[in-house]
Amino acid sequence: MDSSTRGFQGAPVSLGLAWAAAGGSVFASATNTQHLWHLPPSFLASETKQAWRLASGNLVFATSRELFFGAYLIYYCRVFERRMGSNKFASFVFVTSAMSTLLQIGITQLCHGCYPLASGPFGIIFGCAVPFVMDLPVSSKFSILGLPLTDKALVMAIGAQLLLTSWKHTFIPGICGIVAGAMYRVNFLGMRKFRIPSFLSKLFKRTIGKILATPVDQAGPTMNPGRNTDGSRPGTSVGGQREYSQWLAQPSPEAVELLVSMGFDRTIASRALQQSDNDVNLATNRLLEGNIQ
Repeated sequence: MDSSTRGFQGAPVSLGLAWAAAGGSVFASATNTQHLWHLPPSFLASETKQAWRLASGNLVFATSRELFFGAYLIYYCRVFERRMGSNKFASFVFVTSAMSTLLQIGITQLCHGCYPLASGPFGIIFGCAVPFVMDLPVSSKFSILGLPLTDKALVMAIGAQLLLTSWKHTFIPGICGIVAGAMYRVNFLGMRKFRIPSFLSKLFKRTIGKILATPVDQAGPTMNPGRNTDGSRPGTSVGGQREYSQWLAQPSPEAVELLVSMGFDRTIASRALQQSDNDVNLATNRLLEGNIQ
């Protein structure tokens, strides 16, 4: 896990969510107020609804273990933001959080407020589990003690740990998040058409977005076998050197269509394939990590 904010490059919504969850959780722990942030079991029946808990219940983790596992999974959410785009991902976050919260309220009412549910962005994290399983391609396969695994295994194991950290207190919010993610995927009630209003997006970019903006990597050109340091082929004169991109392999139309079907932009997918010598798996990793020159 990249310890620098550069790992969130191109994913300001994920970065903001990570800071908000971490900051809110640390504050709640320091002030010993974890019990005040989650939705009360009898939320609808209480005289003072305390509507602010609808937001805090989707933000603040109650325990350090939940924060540890949740922080890693929020960090991984940047992959989906890069695929969707920040505005669409922010809309996804809002919709899945709202639907997950409604489902949790409904369950607590059916159970007559039998026990409190854990607070934290479970709806967002486990809502992302649906596209993670259904849409994200497998980049590599391996085996441990004869058990076949993929590169998704670690993320799934951490997700299972978070889901079962406090048993029913975390299990139900996690399942509600998965259901909300599935509802979004099948476009239940036209969920996928919802977008954060443009004026809010612009306001975010001009205010908080500037604070969360990650620096662009200023590293020098990548050394490539069989090329000069300026990216030209050996023997090419400085005055007649060509652009590095002209020497890259032309992307396969079939590979481009495959990446476009996964939700990536056609132009960026073509560049990723060029820089990966038409290796679809490597190009996919570049796209998910935002490592496109």
